[in-house]
Amino acid sequence: VFRNCIADNIQSAQLAEYAVNELGKKNFAIMFTNNDYGMALKDGFEAKAKEIANVLAVEAYTDGDVNFSAQLTKIKSKNPDALYIGGYYTEVAKIAQQAKEQGLNVQLLGGDGFYSTKLVELGGDAVEGAIFTAGFFPGDTAENVQKFIAKFKEMNSGEEPDMFAAQAYDAAMIVLEAMKKAGTDGAALRDAIAATKDFPGITGKTDFAENGDAEKEILILKVENGKFAKVR
Repeated sequence: VFRNCIADNIQSAQLAEYAVNELGKKNFAIMFTNNDYGMALKDGFEAKAKEIANVLAVEAYTDGDVNFSAQLTKIKSKNPDALYIGGYYTEVAKIAQQAKEQGLNVQLLGGDGFYSTKLVELGGDAVEGAIFTAGFFPGDTAENVQKFIAKFKEMNSGEEPDMFAAQAYDAAMIVLEAMKKAGTDGAALRDAIAATKDFPGITGKTDFAENGDAEKEILILKVENGKFAKVR
């Protein structure tokens, strides 16, 4: 079994490294939704942040919650300079707004659950400057990305591809490239996929670890003037 989507704990660990090495952040707080997705993001970010910086507070919440004042009060008392939220845009927008109301002036960080125009629609100014990881960005100017988007829109009545369309396309292309080299024998095809190195995908260059997980640098996006921009 292989996957070309980067694992949740890996994407969050990469963002922790970026926050320390590129943004200069040292003291982190974490909030996470109490499900498999949120816990995986939290675990990856917390482990890496503790290794290279400081984690001052970790608070859980549940999808559908609307009041985060108790968690944010505890976090504010610790005086972090960044807040990582492992969750989806609906709650993220509310957390951002309530943090702003409490005067909690921190860099907002998060995972691909941030990646929806609804984040900005719901969060407004409170999510401006938020930085998060993503598997695909249609605003990427790379030639292969733009060719894929144009062809996808042509075949789908002008609809723009999302992250899942891009990852499905890359997955199919990885298998097809392996078939060119190894044919369709199961064992030979498996070995050819495992040997994939620097596959130039729409979602980034892809290798595979021994367990079949993707090894790649994930995209990092930022909310700038109410729009999404690529920062890595």
